[in-house]
Amino acid sequence: MFLTDAFVDRGSGFALLAFGNGSAVDVPEGVGVIGIGGQGGFVDIAGLAGGRYDAEPGTAYLLRPDGYVAARFRHPTRTALDAALSRATGQI
Repeated sequence: MFLTDAFVDRGSGFALLAFGNGSAVDVPEGVGVIGIGGQGGFVDIAGLAGGRYDAEPGTAYLLRPDGYVAARFRHPTRTALDAALSRATGQI
């Protein structure tokens, strides 16, 4: 399976692309999580995804339903995710 397949499989909602070995974060309702590395995540043996996304452990991207990046975090918190989701949906 490719990463783009995971986006398609998530459906039409927001998704958090989370790079492994970061601390767990409480994700807002309706936001799916796509893990890279860590337990249960996609395997990135060559480090290609990490390099392309400038990711270190704990980095996460909030992706809009159309696949564009809504926000990037080095270490996301629920408060930061809520604020980014509000901005992305025009609620602020």
